[in-house]
Amino acid sequence: MDLSNCEDIYIVCDTSGSMAESAKGLIVRGVVRNIEQYARYGLCKFNIKLIYWNSTASLIEWNPDDEFPSIFFKYGGSSNAQKLLEILTNIKGKILLLTDGFWPKEDAKIIKQWKRTLPSNSIKIIKIGADVNLLSADEDTFTVDELLVVLYEFGLFA
Repeated sequence: MDLSNCEDIYIVCDTSGSMAESAKGLIVRGVVRNIEQYARYGLCKFNIKLIYWNSTASLIEWNPDDEFPSIFFKYGGSSNAQKLLEILTNIKGKILLLTDGFWPKEDAKIIKQWKRTLPSNSIKIIKIGADVNLLSADEDTFTVDELLVVLYEFGLFA
């Protein structure tokens, strides 16, 4: 399927130290692979962009035909909102944040303030893990089981 004219979806994968527990990294991998499969089978139309996020943030080159990048299984540090916003501030597309929400309070505040500046329906948060602790939970926050709802609300179905 030609996705050259499709919208980008930026999937931010929290890789802070708390994500090393309870197989959260495998849950993140599963969510990314589910999204990739929806696109592969023509159910959704978008280009997937992956962002690695902990005390740093990096846009990671990834071909969905390849395995999920191993860097996403290297956990450590705490989530740094400033580093993430350096990448996200200038992008065009939808943002899906996969996190357990164990962010420093100041970072949660920064993210919440930044979200208010975005057009409606441009960012969704998927809660990862049974011990999720989202300090910025709101109507844009969903469970993993609600992934199809998120993609539908984003308007990404074919």
